[in-house]
Amino acid sequence: MPFNVIAYYESQTATALAGMAAVSDTIHTTSGDDVTLWNNETFCFGAYCLGVSTPELFQLRQITRPIPIDLPNVQLGGVQMGTEAGLTDLRFNPLPLTRDKLNMFVRNATAEVSAGVFFVGNENFAGAEIPDFVVYGKADPASALSAGVWNSVTMNYENSLPAGYYRPISLQVSTYLEAGAKPVAARLILPNIAWRPGVPALKSLADHTNNLVPTEIKNFGKWKQMPELTFPYDQMPKLDVFTLTADTDVNCVLGVKLVR
Repeated sequence: MPFNVIAYYESQTATALAGMAAVSDTIHTTSGDDVTLWNNETFCFGAYCLGVSTPELFQLRQITRPIPIDLPNVQLGGVQMGTEAGLTDLRFNPLPLTRDKLNMFVRNATAEVSAGVFFVGNENFAGAEIPDFVVYGKADPASALSAGVWNSVTMNYENSLPAGYYRPISLQVSTYLEAGAKPVAARLILPNIAWRPGVPALKSLADHTNNLVPTEIKNFGKWKQMPELTFPYDQMPKLDVFTLTADTDVNCVLGVKLVR
């Protein structure tokens, strides 16, 4: 079973823990700080959290959960920190969710932007298969990406896939803006498929340069085959990209398995 990426973004002073606004989404109902989960989004498999300058603590909360879950790994938006900074990997010890609304809370020290995503589904998606093909995609959107929202981006893939049907099993995404902060996350848009699987995104070192991806982030972007995510060779995936700044270039590395 696949998984989805859910996003939150808000500029605020949160010296006490405060809810972050849910990012409007084409696949989830959002209202204020709330995201309404699907019936089959029963586990949280991870979180990725960023703050611009003074992030202190993020939390996962649900009304039906009496004790909030701390997410201590935080990434600074303007710098590339340690290999695991920002990522809380729960794939091998997933957190059960109730059929309820899902919230992300933050505490910081100044009026600043905070952002984060949850990876939710009902089955561990971790995988270690070797792709049959790897395709490289780049995009220069006609206008810069909008900060704090999901931006649909059509990728220009440098190499074509042979005729057939494929499943994505690995993904890396980076964006670039010379003076920009780090991006937050990206997720695949597959033709006629509601699921939006994705990964934490990285800041490119230069225009259309694919980074050396930190090990923890790279492993989180390795997935087992998920039959629901099958797509034809002539309908390549787009990307939904979520950033802190108006980035101008998008890069991806997509690994796929040929299924028929």
